[in-house]
Amino acid sequence: MQHLWLDRGGTFTDVIGVDASGACTVTKVLSARRDTTDSAMRRGIDALCPPPSRPDRVHAGTTVATNAILTRTGTPTALLMTAGLGDLAWIGMQTRPDLFALHVERPATLHTICLEVPGRLDVDGEELEPLDDAAVRAARRERPPPRL
Repeated sequence: MQHLWLDRGGTFTDVIGVDASGACTVTKVLSARRDTTDSAMRRGIDALCPPPSRPDRVHAGTTVATNAILTRTGTPTALLMTAGLGDLAWIGMQTRPDLFALHVERPATLHTICLEVPGRLDVDGEELEPLDDAAVRAARRERPPPRL
């Protein structure tokens, strides 16, 4: 195999290999519960490139953290927002299934708590107001996320 792409998930590590001719091979290996990401990916590499062969390139990613947030099984997550804009994640785009419903049921946010802190960037990423590290730490102390 010349190129390997790996996605280490909570249950499986997906592996895609492409050889010099452009042929594609796809496989899955079980991601053991106590695996480190390295050991799950090593098994994925070995599944398509058994030693002593080695791929020319390996591209790796993981969905473990994303899955933990989506299933709410990970550590409580804080969202830091520019002061005054903390409700934007809750308001969103104002899309809803029934425009005229009096009682709108919104999905739960992915974050456990939103902390509004000083700091702002412009559309090009230029700093308009510096992030105040001390204010971030103070906000965290004042409003710790609830335990799950």
